[in-house]
Amino acid sequence: MKVQIENAVSHGYLSGVKMFDLIRAQKGLLYSKYNPIAGRKDLRPIDFKDQTMYTFANDDGPLGLASNERLLGKKYGFKPKYKIVSSIDAIFMALSTGEGYAVVDSMVRAKNNSDFEYIELDDYNTVSIAMLDDNQNSQSVLFMNYCLSYFGALTAKEEEG
Repeated sequence: MKVQIENAVSHGYLSGVKMFDLIRAQKGLLYSKYNPIAGRKDLRPIDFKDQTMYTFANDDGPLGLASNERLLGKKYGFKPKYKIVSSIDAIFMALSTGEGYAVVDSMVRAKNNSDFEYIELDDYNTVSIAMLDDNQNSQSVLFMNYCLSYFGALTAKEEEG
């Protein structure tokens, strides 16, 4: 979305927008501990080349099919076989059967579920927030300030330890 907003501003379709980066979320390969190869030592993304990648976005967004195909192709040397499903929950259901993998970011809730494993990938998503310059709504300003404060503290905590 950030790229889309930046493109709209640079092409003159949108103006008067403030954007703030909240956090850089590392991408990772998520799979079930029931996956047939889950027990192997030193698993790498290429080890999943013959399995299905589940995705819920057939687009070029940060977790979309096109960006994940580029990431896996350029950095890890394979073109994924994929299946597009309706939601992140559908991905979790498919993976929980021991089948396939998904490219997600480090903020995904399943990362902390003991039934899933996570391999860090060499890529990040930047999570940003945007607001119109002339927005005078006090609730919007409070929300923006809360987000900046919360994610600033979260980022500082991650950098400490």
